[in-house]
Amino acid sequence: MIATHSADEDNAILATEAIGKDYPGVRALSNLSMVIRRGEVHALVGENGAGKSTLIRILSGDARPSAGRVLLEGKPIILDTPGAARRNGIVTIFQELMIVPGMTVAENIVLGNEPASRAGRHIVSCRQAKAIASDMLKALDCADEIDPGARASSLSTGHKQIVEIARALALKAPIIILDEPTASLSDKEADALLRILRRLRAEGTTILYVSHRLTEVMGLADRITVLRRGRRVDTFETS
Repeated sequence: MIATHSADEDNAILATEAIGKDYPGVRALSNLSMVIRRGEVHALVGENGAGKSTLIRILSGDARPSAGRVLLEGKPIILDTPGAARRNGIVTIFQELMIVPGMTVAENIVLGNEPASRAGRHIVSCRQAKAIASDMLKALDCADEIDPGARASSLSTGHKQIVEIARALALKAPIIILDEPTASLSDKEADALLRILRRLRAEGTTILYVSHRLTEVMGLADRITVLRRGRRVDTFETS
């Protein structure tokens, strides 16, 4: 017999297989299987309590599933810490941004991936950090808006989002997860962020996008997965 594969399986970069997650007295996820294709924007929607945040925590290494497994390019992986997720190329940008206000933009962009001044040394090269930050901001067309030497505390919420995306680019992350990224942004900042995400998709980055804003989702996502009470209802082509 010749094995057959769906188009999703052939082009899958990240998938969950019968994922379940139980907390004391609560089943947050149940038998949840979904596939995220390489280079797509995949939206995750559902009412509060549908299981979106729990799924994000599992994919980001912040929580372990009670059942099932996560697959990266068809192979099972263990995401037992956020560091494990990053090592597997998965970077999550949560609604509560992981920005250190007292650090510069450059220091935030290389945070956790600091360039050493010399091989084998543990002294951070400020010059290299600033060069990396400048390159990432140029790649996002934001070099004129955000100064790598500025304190992060001086940035708007929208610019802080961009710094987190620049950090993901510096890590060369092929998969970026965004949790309600426009919830605290002005319309202008949200439009700017969506333009950046479309460009990242065009360059091959895979994006899992969580939002309650359905108009925004319909204008950005290639496919949409709907969750309800911890289960996947279905996955739809946006068209």
